[in-house]
Amino acid sequence: MNKLQFSQIFRGSISPLLVCMALLCLIHFLVGCEKESAPQASVPAETQAVTPAPVNESTAAESTSEPVPEPKPEPKPKPKPKPQPVPVTGPPAITFESIEHDFGTISDAEEHYCSFNFTNTGGSLLNILRVTSHCSCADTTITKWNYAPGESGTINTTYVPKSAGWQRQTITVLTNAPESRTVELAIKATGQQFLATTLRAKLLKFGDVARHRSHTKVFEVWCRDKNMTVTDIHCTDERIATELVSLDSEQGKATVRATLPDDMPWGPLSLTRIHFTAAGHLENGRAVEKTLKFIVVANVVDDIRSEPTRLSTGILNPNQNFRSSVTLTHLAGQPFEITDVHIVDPETATMTVDVQPNQDFQGGYVITLSGTAGTQRGAFLKGSVQFTISGLGDPLDGVRNIPISGMIRKPQ
Repeated sequence: MNKLQFSQIFRGSISPLLVCMALLCLIHFLVGCEKESAPQASVPAETQAVTPAPVNESTAAESTSEPVPEPKPEPKPKPKPKPQPVPVTGPPAITFESIEHDFGTISDAEEHYCSFNFTNTGGSLLNILRVTSHCSCADTTITKWNYAPGESGTINTTYVPKSAGWQRQTITVLTNAPESRTVELAIKATGQQFLATTLRAKLLKFGDVARHRSHTKVFEVWCRDKNMTVTDIHCTDERIATELVSLDSEQGKATVRATLPDDMPWGPLSLTRIHFTAAGHLENGRAVEKTLKFIVVANVVDDIRSEPTRLSTGILNPNQNFRSSVTLTHLAGQPFEITDVHIVDPETATMTVDVQPNQDFQGGYVITLSGTAGTQRGAFLKGSVQFTISGLGDPLDGVRNIPISGMIRKPQ
């Protein structure tokens, strides 16, 4: 067999089989390479099966005997120190947020309130020495009297207008601050009267009236609410009768009558007032009640006259000495006797009384009151000098009184 014949036999029978086997080996090789190079798909942590590692008993014993130390916490930053205030030195000083308050238009039938706030802006203790209102219509209170540097306080004020129309009242604050020894606070308002009267200064004047006779006066009161209700009328002297004569709802007017009886004693009336009280509503609908106080001025006289009609001391300082005199005479100059002279119900003063004949042509007597005022500031001097007259017959003979009046000065 020659080479030509062998090659023909090889190409004809073996060649296709070898080719097929070579192709299969190539395919198998390529597939294996792709499997090795392809990335494995990720499996979620919760679905992965964890195979515990084999535990070495000796290693486990060693690990339990020496616990793993916990990590040390990070140190906290140190807080920054607060800045210390610079110490303030120097005298005290008072600074008010405002020294004036304007209420606007307000009624005199209710109370109104305001506050004056202040601070000690100085470097030492501030002392409020005195707070003085110059009108009884304004009442003041203070939280306390001493304030450290930087400390604040308040002066509270209650105010009721004393009349109709524009008004301004002042409050004086006395302190130990060198630059503000005296501070003046001001209250402004336009007052509206709930009740008004035709009587000037609310004086019901009878004047000199004859003894042993009755006397009558009539006066009127208007109310801002025409539907007012009169709730009370009375006199502080129960001997003086008061009554409501009429009430006109169309004009909001009440008519009142006051009557002095025929048995009123000789001499001037002392601190006698008529109180008139009415209720109603303001324009804002609030229900209110207001009282007007009328001073009754009358001097019951007969043939015995006193000049002046009172033993008046005026306004005194505490412990101040005083002296006051009156002269008693008969209108026709007839002589009479005066006995049993003494002081009745003296208050807030030590007093003595002396009687001497009057040396001028009118005759009669001079009664002199002297003494020393007490120490209660703002107190009134009260009482009377009582004596007995004889030698003139009825009805002039009998006991009489001359009232004592005066006052101890209020603090400034």
